[in-house]
Amino acid sequence: MKFAWAFSFFKYQRGNVAVITGLAMVPILAGVSVAVEMTGISAERTRLQAAVDAAALAGSNEMQIPTRSLGGIEATAKDFAQNVYSQTTNLTPVSFTAKADRMTGSVTVTGSGTRTSGLNVLGKKGTRIEAKATAELLGSMPLCVLQTNFQPSKGRVRLLAKRGISQVSGFTLQDQAVIKAPGCMVQSNDTIIANNSSTIEAAQVAAVKSATGTISPTPNVGALPIADPFVRLNMNPKVRPTCTPSTTTVAAGETLNLPAGTHCEKFVIEGNGVLRLGAGEHYFYDNIILSQDSALEGSDVVLFFNSDNRFDFGGNARVELSARKTGRFAGFLIVTHKDNYQSFTISSNNVRELLGTIYIPRAELIISSTGDVAQESAWSVIVARAITLSKSPVLFINSSYVGSGVPVPTGMGPGTNSPRLKD
Repeated sequence: MKFAWAFSFFKYQRGNVAVITGLAMVPILAGVSVAVEMTGISAERTRLQAAVDAAALAGSNEMQIPTRSLGGIEATAKDFAQNVYSQTTNLTPVSFTAKADRMTGSVTVTGSGTRTSGLNVLGKKGTRIEAKATAELLGSMPLCVLQTNFQPSKGRVRLLAKRGISQVSGFTLQDQAVIKAPGCMVQSNDTIIANNSSTIEAAQVAAVKSATGTISPTPNVGALPIADPFVRLNMNPKVRPTCTPSTTTVAAGETLNLPAGTHCEKFVIEGNGVLRLGAGEHYFYDNIILSQDSALEGSDVVLFFNSDNRFDFGGNARVELSARKTGRFAGFLIVTHKDNYQSFTISSNNVRELLGTIYIPRAELIISSTGDVAQESAWSVIVARAITLSKSPVLFINSSYVGSGVPVPTGMGPGTNSPRLKD
């Protein structure tokens, strides 16, 4: 009897454990089911986002075909999205819509649907799955002016302020300043302000934040920011020199022929003195100052400025420069170190030719002359953190790329009208 009672007791206890274990498994299984369902929802949203991204880019590409109607572009984008989405494993039926805007060169594609769970762990109504993407065609015209609006860190701003270097931003024209860029696109990653009687005339104008003043044609406001096209290019010399500060003065009646290489001294060109640069790469570790009727000449050259250095084309100085024709710096004319936050100034009325790319992505370009600037250049490209024009200069941004003998660096000029997704 004792053994029979003990056996019956343990059998009873074993039954209780099974019941308790079974009851405990209910919430565990429910939790696992919810986790599996949430993972599935996340995966479907990811696949849906990929589909609308690809469709928006495909639709924006259609913008480049003049004969395509908006309805045709939208139909293409919708079909593209549906095709991409149908090739993945999904449980949710999704409908797509597309909206094309020729004014901004953009196409927006939206996909949405309701996913129902077979386990019914998320409610009878299911879960709404949505995704949206907008692609914008960047420049049906070559991009020739880009104001980068680079923002240094707060620590860097304080350091620059101690050194008397202000961090002006934006693209600003004052007084009677004029920009003429009839064959290419002008873009500000911040604001464009054309005050007073100043004007901008270009094939296309775009601003990320706002644009005010006399601007032709009507600017595309709310544009997609354009990243620095040359950010990965190594501009530094192979060997950084140890320089002792000194000054070389070219006085009236003198001509200094300067071969390519590294230049530690400051160059001051006075009277009708001439600084003539030999073909090649010139690394300047101090300033170039032009005054009176002096001149700076150079063909097949690129001028590099270190972090603390700049040029000042003042007086009635004549400037005639054309960029490198070959090599890894082909197409570049003026380039700064990545930490150069200086102000590069043109106040002379005799700056005739700046053929090539002025790449000063973290520095400011100031033009305060009262005459034409770069009017004899076959083409020009400007990439600067801030661009400021005052008084009455007329800055010519020509775009005669073919036949100039100087190639345009990839990322600017012709061939930049590819669509990109907008955040």
